[in-house]
Amino acid sequence: MTTVGAPAAPATGASTPAIDDTTAPPAPERLAATRGGPAVAVPAPHDLRRATRALWSFLAKPYTPEEAAQCVTGMPPSLTRQVVAVALATSPEAATLLAAMPQTLRALAIVTHDEPVRGVGEVRGPILWGETVAARSGTAGRTDVFVCASPIRAYDSPENRVLAAALAVVARSARRGDSLAKLMGGPPLAARLRDTGSRSRHFLDHRTLTGVMGERADARAVARARKGPKKATYRPAVAMLERARNPLLIDDLLPFVDPRTARQHDVLLAIAERLQEAGMPLPEPSPTPHGHLAMGPVLFRHASVAAGSEPAGIIGPGIVVDVPDPLDHVDLAKAAADLARWNRGVETVLVACEADIDAAAERLAAALARAA
Repeated sequence: MTTVGAPAAPATGASTPAIDDTTAPPAPERLAATRGGPAVAVPAPHDLRRATRALWSFLAKPYTPEEAAQCVTGMPPSLTRQVVAVALATSPEAATLLAAMPQTLRALAIVTHDEPVRGVGEVRGPILWGETVAARSGTAGRTDVFVCASPIRAYDSPENRVLAAALAVVARSARRGDSLAKLMGGPPLAARLRDTGSRSRHFLDHRTLTGVMGERADARAVARARKGPKKATYRPAVAMLERARNPLLIDDLLPFVDPRTARQHDVLLAIAERLQEAGMPLPEPSPTPHGHLAMGPVLFRHASVAAGSEPAGIIGPGIVVDVPDPLDHVDLAKAAADLARWNRGVETVLVACEADIDAAAERLAAALARAA
């Protein structure tokens, strides 16, 4: 993997040697804040956020937003779905779509099709003789009854299905994200989502769209809306559906990344860079359904998804690299011992400063060489 070396955090203490503690672990108190803390974490400092941004950009595609967010931040899938909903409902694409709707409704694509129309004494289009004979047989032999193919204008076009699908995405997202919006942004954000949901449902109920079949658009309909003669009219709807296919941006996740997690990302990328320089490059990090990032023989597992006796941190063959918990722990020897006990005797290397990253990379490289 070609890594971007994010700047390491300022040193918080002296270098601490690796600790191999085989004593029985205490109750997992060190994760209390991570597991039971607020849904919205204390944001990480700006310099550490750069590491999280870089890590997110390296993720191997394809991946689902729920898996990726859990692997990178420890966020549970249920919370991720709400974050996705808030992100979509408050996205620039949603705002542009709703702002353009008054003009869009006046320029909708219209399709025409022939529909059988029965008339008496008048011909309103090409005569459908089969239907006409059948109609006359029930009228005591009248000869002035005609069934004609009359052109009917309708709005159930591929372009309008794209428009309805985009509005439905916004309406659903506004509804699903309501509870999280109250927590993240308080009444102003919650009111914004309610307004967004109300406006999108209002446009969906417009008489021109009520006859549109379904609220999903296939690839052919999207291609027609993107390249057809009315592409300018449907550009906001196409953009909204494109955003819905990639709903979660790193800026949507950063409010949920605490400083310690961001520091772990910083250390992970720095170690990957050093391993690459040593001729041991790691593959791109791949989110997994198990909640960890897989980089070949190296894993990153957030503490909030570690189950039972699973170690947490940067995990190699028989070794774990991690940062102090809390990040500003004043007693680094105790922090290292706590991590070692939590990891149940697995060789644990504490990274508290830049010099520790070099030592940790060397220990991890040695472990990889032994396991090869």
